Amino acid sequence: MSGYECRFTRGGAACDAVVSVEKEGLDIRPASKGPAVFLDYADLYDYRLINYHLFLELEKETWELSQLGYQTEEFFEKLWLAYDARSREALFLEGSPLIEAEGDYEYQEGQLHAKGKAKLALYEDCLCILPHNAGARRIPLCFAAPPVREGFSLTIRLDTGDVYTIARLGYDTDPFFEKLAKAQAKAAKTWAEKHRELEQELASGPDKLLGGKKPQFEAMKALAGCASSAGKKALALLCGLFAPEKDSGEGSGPEEIPEEPDREDSEPEEIPETPAGEDAEPAGEDGEPSGKAVTPPGKRFWLSAVDNGEAAVELITEEQSAIYLYRFQTDSVTFAAILRHAMESVGSHRELIYLEEERLNENALYRMAVVRNRYVRYLRSCWAGRIIHSGNWEEKLKEFLR
Repeated sequence: MSGYECRFTRGGAACDAVVSVEKEGLDIRPASKGPAVFLDYADLYDYRLINYHLFLELEKETWELSQLGYQTEEFFEKLWLAYDARSREALFLEGSPLIEAEGDYEYQEGQLHAKGKAKLALYEDCLCILPHNAGARRIPLCFAAPPVREGFSLTIRLDTGDVYTIARLGYDTDPFFEKLAKAQAKAAKTWAEKHRELEQELASGPDKLLGGKKPQFEAMKALAGCASSAGKKALALLCGLFAPEKDSGEGSGPEEIPEEPDREDSEPEEIPETPAGEDAEPAGEDGEPSGKAVTPPGKRFWLSAVDNGEAAVELITEEQSAIYLYRFQTDSVTFAAILRHAMESVGSHRELIYLEEERLNENALYRMAVVRNRYVRYLRSCWAGRIIHSGNWEEKLKEFLR
């Protein structure tokens, strides 16, 4: 069946309509005259079935679908499957799940507490919770402690203190726990090994890894060991891998991850950009500088110097990039944890950390991704500008971090 006949109510007005579940949203077409309405899943924050009435929760209003008759539950399940699939895209999942199930979930992320029913999917590098709302989560196993089982509940805790519990999986409980424990152990071990390998290569002979970005590495390395104007030393130079290569998440435990400030209310650092010319790097198609690093296949990583409330991040990839700047109010250990989680989660979609709000809002999948990832949200809220690799970029970097 291509569509479902129903009664569509919006803003107090109702009409007969035909609704179709599409890959990226709901297509609602009035039976009589009137324009069709497309509800992108990025704008659908929750949907609830109550007495055969389906309520669609948007940011500022609620729509209603009713009179679906005996097809109501079939439609709800079809919508959940499509919404689930789109959420998986927004979580940038790779590969096929090791096991899937349905059950209850509950998680605590700082001040945020959520619970309900969800589809559950275990991948090689993460556990995914996929409810019928915008609260889907990708839980990176490389940053997780071994899972704990208590009766029919399985709990996993991240190095940031976030806790996730799934329960009432029925006959799937035993195999799910067994596969989860094995996947977590393998992911943590692989991430730690890859990260140690990266650190050793940077320490022994970084030229091949860094390519044209060796000056940025040397500048950040020097700044990371200097005393700041406040008399406090920055953290040692941080580095980390993007998914699918994993980071161990080592280090002292961070404090509770703070709620992200409103990025629109922040005042970004005004970093003058050198016009394209002899001293400037040509910009790529996306407006970023071309400064490419010659990196071996799969060896894509980031570097960061984190000072007292400030951080500079360099992406070592074959893509166009700049030095991205952040100001934060939490302690440096906590910010380092946020940075590791955000970078690991975006994988190859690294533009999420610097894309302007206007451009990000034009991409429905990216909007979904940010809503479902609090580490990326917090990192974006700390945005303070960028430095192009041209002219006196080293002086600008020193000025920002000091």
